[in-house]
Amino acid sequence: LGAVSLVLVLTTEKEKCSCSQETTVSAPTNVGLRKNPPTSSRVSPTSSSPPTYVIDTTFDPTSSNSDVVLKNRIVAVEKDLAMTKAQATEAITDAVDRIKELELTANALKKNLSKVEQEVTSTKKASSVSGTQLRAQLFNLQANVSMLTSNVSALKTLFQDIPVPPPIHVVRINQTTESKTQLIVSSRFTSCHDLFYRSPTPVSTGTYTFLDSKGNLFDAFCDFSDTSTAIWTLWESFSLENEVTSFSMCSFSTCNRSYWQSVVNPAAYRMTPSSSDSVKDESTHWRASCNSFTDLKLESFDSAANDDQVAIVSLNSYDPKNLAKCQCAITDSVRLLGHSCVFCSLNWCQDKDHLHYEPASDRCQPRSKIGGDFHYWGAYPTASPGPQFSCTASPNSTTQYWLGIYTNRTCLDYLRRGVNKSGIYTVQDVKGYPYDVFCDFDSEKGVAWTLIEAFKRDEALMSKFTSFTEDNAVNVGRPNLSRYRLWKHQMLTLRGSSTHWRATCGLQVGNLSVDYQDYARSKFSNENADILAVTLPADGSRTLMEFMGLYGVSCSQCRVPLYFGGLTKEHVHFNYDVGNIGEFPPAPSVNVPVSSDSFGLYKTYSLTHRCANGGNATTQWWIGSYLRQG
Repeated sequence: LGAVSLVLVLTTEKEKCSCSQETTVSAPTNVGLRKNPPTSSRVSPTSSSPPTYVIDTTFDPTSSNSDVVLKNRIVAVEKDLAMTKAQATEAITDAVDRIKELELTANALKKNLSKVEQEVTSTKKASSVSGTQLRAQLFNLQANVSMLTSNVSALKTLFQDIPVPPPIHVVRINQTTESKTQLIVSSRFTSCHDLFYRSPTPVSTGTYTFLDSKGNLFDAFCDFSDTSTAIWTLWESFSLENEVTSFSMCSFSTCNRSYWQSVVNPAAYRMTPSSSDSVKDESTHWRASCNSFTDLKLESFDSAANDDQVAIVSLNSYDPKNLAKCQCAITDSVRLLGHSCVFCSLNWCQDKDHLHYEPASDRCQPRSKIGGDFHYWGAYPTASPGPQFSCTASPNSTTQYWLGIYTNRTCLDYLRRGVNKSGIYTVQDVKGYPYDVFCDFDSEKGVAWTLIEAFKRDEALMSKFTSFTEDNAVNVGRPNLSRYRLWKHQMLTLRGSSTHWRATCGLQVGNLSVDYQDYARSKFSNENADILAVTLPADGSRTLMEFMGLYGVSCSQCRVPLYFGGLTKEHVHFNYDVGNIGEFPPAPSVNVPVSSDSFGLYKTYSLTHRCANGGNATTQWWIGSYLRQG
């Protein structure tokens, strides 16, 4: 091959990528790539041509150290960018420290001045030289403090204008064919989790290059196949053939073998210690799986392959980097040989041998019935399960270990894992921040409902309990069935993974049964039924309800007038106006005042509605999904 010209182009966040789609082609899988470069819709308000850093060099791509040369140049450029920002940060810190010192001195002088003035008054002296000198010193100090404060403000403004080191667009140009390959080195990001939440464009499963905590670039394979549940980074992968010769006697905590790989390879790969430490710092769980790469190639990744041979464990329960022993560890979920359990205690072991699940010496209580007298997910030579276990079915069968964020965004994610006890659980919003919610798995079997709001009748008109389009919150972090409301972004996160909403009356912890007498439910996708939508239904429109029961009557798949939002920002409610109730059937002869509100607002109400039959009567609103659709 002829010499190849290498151009490294760094663009700030405020610059749109001008890369042409027609010159962008797939790159080799061991380099860290995406077919489409990250772009930004934000443009610098002060400059029509943001700065671009370009380095030109020529090197032979067939050289054994070509990737090293490339990565070293990338690091050098990023360090130059980061240095300016670091210098600004240091200047601000020094100025703030100096201000504090001057303020302390000024306070001490004020005390001395006050003391001198008291002496002057007590002795009735006409003047005091010491007092005059102190006043002069205090004046000068106050002037210095004011000047430094202005300098700090200016420095902060400068600091904010310095761009964060951007992703590096690496374009390798073959001078003979003039073909171009666009590679994306995501060295602005530190992990798969960081990339997923901060990338300006959508990401897909594949290999990326990251920057670890020590400033070293490393390649990692990211599993983004089910980001609503987890984001995983490949920690290790080996075939049965290689496990027998290299991996079986190498634990995560003690092994210093030389087979740590910088290139991701399903047949023989383990992330280097510094890289795995960096990823582990941003992870909450690890996962063991079988045959995630069906034919020993990265392109053959299949997240659903052998999904019945997988275990997920919290790093708080068992940390393979810091433990070298057998220990009973609470395992979030495990599926193995037709058996499964959630939050069960299993015997995980590693000493001089590889990490593995060892049921034969299981001392954990209650004792698991999963497994038999074999080793699973490692240390196979001493007790291989053989063909019955996918990881050991053939010499080319592979075992994977992953580090990641095992997220639960809705109560449905817990129900999918087999959890079915109603109560408080931790979920994560779209940014990955955890918060507690109340999950109802009991009132309607096969449905997971997440509580988004609850209030008493006499508090329904409070400013916190207005339209769901308003960003109000009550008792976030303390879910309860009488006074509670999530932030809007939390509701929207739940909405993204849910299909239905419902309203209930008077539910209590320990008594979550519903009889559908005071009950409303609809799909978000139904006509005028998205109660979280920014665009509200027009006046006089009807909402298609899946079911509504009220005042002793009910209807299914009926269109009724629901009111919410608008200029008055009213809470969602059904107003019973005999002349305008849509397809809802007229109530029998019960005491229902004209224009009675149901499921919210309660300016006027009927005592026959259980949400409003007393000042402390409660209304609950939920977002949820069925375990199986259809």
